[in-house]
Amino acid sequence: MKNKDKNKRDIKFHLPKQLLSVLESELRNNPPIFTAHKKYDDLIFKCILHDLLVAPYAYPSLIDEEKPGYMPLSSGFLQKKYGKEYSHYIKYLELYTQIIICEGGYTIGKKCKIYKINEKFNPKDDKTSEVIIPYKSSIWKYIHNYHKKQKKTFDKQPRHVKIMQNYFIKNFRINEAEAIKYMIKHETEDIQGKIAFIKQINGGAKNMGLFFKRNQTNNRIDSNLTYLPKELCKFVISDEQLIQIDKTNSQAFYLNLPLKRIMMKGTNISSIYNTIYNNIYNKSSPTICTNIVENAIQSIGITDVYADREITEEMIREFDSFLSITADGSWYEILAHILKTDRDAAKDEWMYFAYGRNGLKPYLKSKLSAIYPTVVDIIRSYKLIRYQDFSNFLTTIESTVVLDHICKRLVEEGIIPYTKHDCFIVPKSKVARTKEIINEVNIEIIGAAPKTKEKSFNRLSESDEESSYYDQMTESERTGRYNNKSKNVNAVEVIGDDNGDENIMNMMIRFSNEANKAIGFKPTLKTIKLKLPPIVEDGLESQERA
Repeated sequence: MKNKDKNKRDIKFHLPKQLLSVLESELRNNPPIFTAHKKYDDLIFKCILHDLLVAPYAYPSLIDEEKPGYMPLSSGFLQKKYGKEYSHYIKYLELYTQIIICEGGYTIGKKCKIYKINEKFNPKDDKTSEVIIPYKSSIWKYIHNYHKKQKKTFDKQPRHVKIMQNYFIKNFRINEAEAIKYMIKHETEDIQGKIAFIKQINGGAKNMGLFFKRNQTNNRIDSNLTYLPKELCKFVISDEQLIQIDKTNSQAFYLNLPLKRIMMKGTNISSIYNTIYNNIYNKSSPTICTNIVENAIQSIGITDVYADREITEEMIREFDSFLSITADGSWYEILAHILKTDRDAAKDEWMYFAYGRNGLKPYLKSKLSAIYPTVVDIIRSYKLIRYQDFSNFLTTIESTVVLDHICKRLVEEGIIPYTKHDCFIVPKSKVARTKEIINEVNIEIIGAAPKTKEKSFNRLSESDEESSYYDQMTESERTGRYNNKSKNVNAVEVIGDDNGDENIMNMMIRFSNEANKAIGFKPTLKTIKLKLPPIVEDGLESQERA
């Protein structure tokens, strides 16, 4: 009976006090008349305003990039939530009161109009008023049914993901008072929108404001934490300091999975393949790798023209060096060297090249093709039909490793992480074991482990460091801009067996010489054993973009 009764309560949300006062004044002085026999519902006006207020934080992917702050409101959504007369409510708010603004009618490429709250009615203070959605009202039923549907879909997820969801719903909260004090002091943009989002989070399951679901496009977890503004992360409540663990050049590293699958499925593999396979991939599982990649291909529907291609000695050498560089975390530094720019700019160039339509960044393409011709050709082949699919393809591969393999192992050992994109957020006492599991799983699947970096996620007191929890960073490391003094970008580690296999070293020497000839960059080579990389506890890494 308890389970049936727990949802039998009103839902509460908050609006800026000034905004609500303006709306109520307009409704008193200029009441809308929709039909001769039906009175308007003032709650619908308030709910529409709340939808627009929290949209940048609850649904950031829907925000128009060319017109920041504007939220699309589709007729399908509006009709389901507010009924057939939704258009009258929108017109009243837009045309008669100008509380909301519609920018330029229908947007090219969009199926609905975009709106935002008029800034003159959205004050930069912390004064709010509570609004109640009565139990069993039409809007309450819509919200309840939506969450019921989401729960039914999520019930199909593996047990460890459901444990993560239950933990999140039960524990994820924000220190509201400290967060508001910080925003007021620093005059943060859109204070009222962020306050509404915080209150929605802190309302917990009873107010149906928390969400934790699997993204159907890229397989990642979408939650309130995923879209929490960066300046508010430090106010997440926890009993113990939380640490965020990032993987360096993460998506470039996970490109090694489709490369490995191509190599394993290729025909006419030369005898040297066995040597490299024994040294590079002897601790990885071909079956797991192949299944992950082929499931992603099927899920995304991406072009797969490289299946069953002939594999040459040069291709194997190229894939090997790409694995070494991306696992070492040096990919963006090498791109910065090629482009003669800093790390952040090089990363942006890579994102445009890798995830944009074919033909972008021809200079970078020509330079990369000189040393990684097959990798470049494979990337381009995945974008032949729909270039947007490649980003989702790599993100799906990455999220499968993160959620279905690493998180599964973590939960089995009693470590229940928060995840934000490809990052893990765990208590300080669990960091060492979490990193060991990250390494173990990646070696099992790929044959190597990515370099990881950490920073404090939240703070338990005003004295807690807001940058790196473990280390004193140089300014260049803090900004993500590396130079030759802060990081040796000219060292590439060659993975070999105990004796430093001669064939592999000879092949990598050839790669080094060709790289020097093509771009004036000659890596220093050294042989290491294939084992768990040492735990790296330095540096800050910016979030990978999907």
